[in-house]
Amino acid sequence: MRIQGYFKQKIKRLLFIFIKNVHNPLLFICQDLHNLYKITKNMGFLCV
Repeated sequence: MRIQGYFKQKIKRLLFIFIKNVHNPLLFICQDLHNLYKITKNMGFLCV
């Protein structure tokens, strides 16, 4: 029963993320680009 509950929670979370992304694809892409920018910026600081 605990395993089933765990999977239900995982599926709910995945569905929630999927629905959120479908509703706000631009926001999601912007967030992704922002994260990528932060990562590359940090890498740039490491290289310098």
